[in-house]
Amino acid sequence: MSISDVGSVPDAIARHAADAGDSPALTYLHDGESVSVSMTYTELDRRAAACAELLCQDAEPGDRIVISFPETVDFVVAFLGCLYAGLVAVPVYPPRRGGRHGTRLLSAAVEDSQPRIVWTSDASAFGVVDPDGEPTPRSWRPSAQDGPGWRLPAPDPAALAFLQYTSGSTSSPKGVMVSHGNLLHCERMIATAFEHSAASTFGGWLPVYHDMGLIAQILQPLTLGAHSVSMPPEAFLQRPARWLRMINRFGVRTSGGPNFAYDLCTQRIPDEDLLDLDLSGWEIAFNGSEPVRASTLAAFERRFARVGFRSAAAYPCYGLAEITLFATGPTKGSGYQTVDGSALVGCGHAWLDRTVRIVDPATLREAQGDEVGEIWLAGADVAGGYWRRPELSEQTFGARLAGDPRRFLRTGDLGRLTGEGELVVTGRLKDVIVLEGRNLYPQDVELSVDLSASAVRTGCAVAYEFADGDGRARLGIVAEVRQVDDGTDYRSVIGSIRRRVSSEHLVRADRVTLIAPGSIPKTTSGKLQRNATRAAVRDGALPVLACWPGSSDA
Repeated sequence: MSISDVGSVPDAIARHAADAGDSPALTYLHDGESVSVSMTYTELDRRAAACAELLCQDAEPGDRIVISFPETVDFVVAFLGCLYAGLVAVPVYPPRRGGRHGTRLLSAAVEDSQPRIVWTSDASAFGVVDPDGEPTPRSWRPSAQDGPGWRLPAPDPAALAFLQYTSGSTSSPKGVMVSHGNLLHCERMIATAFEHSAASTFGGWLPVYHDMGLIAQILQPLTLGAHSVSMPPEAFLQRPARWLRMINRFGVRTSGGPNFAYDLCTQRIPDEDLLDLDLSGWEIAFNGSEPVRASTLAAFERRFARVGFRSAAAYPCYGLAEITLFATGPTKGSGYQTVDGSALVGCGHAWLDRTVRIVDPATLREAQGDEVGEIWLAGADVAGGYWRRPELSEQTFGARLAGDPRRFLRTGDLGRLTGEGELVVTGRLKDVIVLEGRNLYPQDVELSVDLSASAVRTGCAVAYEFADGDGRARLGIVAEVRQVDDGTDYRSVIGSIRRRVSSEHLVRADRVTLIAPGSIPKTTSGKLQRNATRAAVRDGALPVLACWPGSSDA
């Protein structure tokens, strides 16, 4: 059965349960190594349907249900239960003790989505919301439910399936309205581009409350009738070798993550963890969600070629929540291509009905040739807008080009198209640094900072623009060090950063701040938050180890 034969994700799972119910659907490694849950399609369908029946005791079709579980299987059952019942799922990063970021996201999602139920594993944080807005405590978990269950008829493709809250890398979180039709079309596009089938096995550590983890790592295999293996993000971050050993152990064909994940593997996996490792079955190693660096891909290939990793498996791609997930990607097995000998990597081409246009963001006219401009997208997977933000939705999702009747999504990302139609993503429009009439992409400067000194932690530097007392634009840099060590000569590190940035970009870094590891603001998916970093410098909210200019440099 292909995705084209089904009417919705719940329909696909119910059919797999009927046709191949004993096939493995979900496997979960709670610590990245030991199997804690293994669920067949029959079990998954029954639990999701039972969850739907229970939810509908307190909610009606169209109500929003905030889901915030730390355990992947609990989350998946609850998410599918919402879809089975015609409810609108609202995935949110689970709050953790002492973690203000997760609590902030949960509070923002609850305030914006106005849910009927807020559902987490913390009994003090979830419940049914009554007309006065007060929660009534619950004490049940989706994984504990089992029975014949119940579901509504097949949903209207235009009906809202879930709200995907953006990560807030450049602004406050916004709820992207994804319909059942958007979701199914996106899954078809991914399956076509990646050449997936029911025989494919997927695996990874990506957070399931974000679009890449939810739609690629979980819903893509479940829609196909394939097997999905997952572990918590923390298990990977603590020991990156667990990811690669999972791929080897379960015969994972497709797995991936943001660029930083490949850097982490290259730098932190010791040689002894490569013993008995075989990555020759890894066919698609997708890389997206943040700028893809050629140096990262090359270093990963060099390090892991000895255990069977093939350069043809590298799959740089581009996507965002506003088009459900996947925008462009290369042909499977073609590997990656650098562009014009630079550090930029092509992110593939359009698939199915996808249309990609490069537009001058000032004149709103289509760019000519290989000019850089804003990336505009059209296709059946473009979401319906932002929840409760009609004006912003019209500005972002309703863009028009002269002579073209279609509505385009303005991504806010900058890029260009090669002569062969491959998309090259060059930066984020809001992050561009303008100094004396020159445009600088922050990620280019940040790469120079990464390479400037061994004491700098890779992938944890932010370049930003600020104004001096006279209102002139200046360049600021914040960088984490690898470890806090009294023996480190921080002034020497700062000097190395300033020299490298000056020589490679012909600009001066007017402010350099070194901070403790793990303290630079990032989204829950690992993206650098440049605006938040700039604000934190201004407010003195970072654990500063050294800065330039200091009091003695004035």
